[in-house]
Amino acid sequence: MSSAYSLTDIAAFWGAFSGSLAVILQGLVIYKDKAKLKLIPTMTIASTLSSDPREMSPLIDFEVNVVNNGRRVAFIEEVGIHVKGKWNLFKRASGVKVILFSSKNEGAYKQIDEGHKVTFQKRRWLDHDITLAENMANKELVYIKLTSGEKINKTFKTISMSKFEKMKSKYKKKV
Repeated sequence: MSSAYSLTDIAAFWGAFSGSLAVILQGLVIYKDKAKLKLIPTMTIASTLSSDPREMSPLIDFEVNVVNNGRRVAFIEEVGIHVKGKWNLFKRASGVKVILFSSKNEGAYKQIDEGHKVTFQKRRWLDHDITLAENMANKELVYIKLTSGEKINKTFKTISMSKFEKMKSKYKKKV
């Protein structure tokens, strides 16, 4: 019995090895060849103009910049912020969504080409008696739903209205 391999055995092994390697590399290319979205969320609190500080009403601005760093076009179905709310001993936190973009309301999906940035915003928004802004628990969740079914989430810093009022009063005392 000879332990030497025949040319046919070596060719068969090489064909199986190179074919498997080609399939793995093609899988990696397909995996990497997709939209990769980077989310940059911000929250701003402003106020209405008035000469009397007691008459100023706080206004909340939300803005989410979405950058497509991938190699494919992304089609966005919905962009929103999920306010988790505060927990207390007797009641679970209630979640509320602030929708910045919805294809159901707009009638079309939002397209982001590769290498481009799109901004979604809700400006000068005042919650009905500031209850939503008061329930913000410092880390809220911004999300994007793509038409492919993928959902991308990112937490970001927020501030509740009571903390904002405390900061504002400390600033007034210093000035």
